Amino acid sequence: MIKEYQSQVYKVFVIVMILLTCTLLCFIYYFSKIRIRDISNEKNIPIETHFFTKDELNISNVLPISDVLGKKIEQKDVEEGIQSIIEFEIINESNQEQSYEIFLTEINKTKSIDGSYIKLYLTDTKDVPFEKFSYEKVPTFNSLSNLDDLSSSKILYSGTIFKKNHQRFRLRMWLSDSYSLNQELNKFGVSVGVRLKEEFYGE
Repeated sequence: MIKEYQSQVYKVFVIVMILLTCTLLCFIYYFSKIRIRDISNEKNIPIETHFFTKDELNISNVLPISDVLGKKIEQKDVEEGIQSIIEFEIINESNQEQSYEIFLTEINKTKSIDGSYIKLYLTDTKDVPFEKFSYEKVPTFNSLSNLDDLSSSKILYSGTIFKKNHQRFRLRMWLSDSYSLNQELNKFGVSVGVRLKEEFYGE
C-alpha cells in the first residue's frame, strides 16, 4: 500500500517537474524572441521611401540642353518627352535619427549614352539644391562615387533624417549640351534606390 502511494507521488512529482520545465522553456523562448526583436529594431529600423510617380529616370532621343535650362525642367517637359524629373520622399517613423544613402543604378544599357554626358540635379521641392548640387558645376552620372557592394550603382547623395520626420526630393536628369548628336537614337536610364547606412560619411 505504501509502495503504491509512493509510486503515485513519484509519478505526480515527475509530471509536475515536466510541466514546470516546459513552462520555463516557453517563457525563456518567448522573452528571448522579444529581446531579439527589440535588438533588431534598435539596429535595423527601416525608413520608408515613397515615389510620387515612378522610381526611374529615362531619356531617349532628346536634345542636349544647358545646365541653366536643365535646372528648370518641369513636369510638362517630361510629358512632352523632352527630359526627365521625379519626386520622392523619405520617411523616418523611428524614434532615432537615421543615416541613409540615395543611389542610382543604370538600366537599359543597350545603346546607352555615355554617363559622362548625363547631368543630375537633386533639390528639395522648393528647388533648393542639396550641398553636393549647389555648386556651379552640375555632377554627371560618371562623376558620382561607386557603391562598394554594388558595382553598377552610384551614390547620388548621403544624409541623415531626424526621428519622426520626412524629407522630399526632386531629381532632374538631362543630356549635357557638350554631347554631339548622331544618327542613332541613344538613350539612358537609371533606377533610384534608398537604403540605411551604418555610418554617415557626408555628401
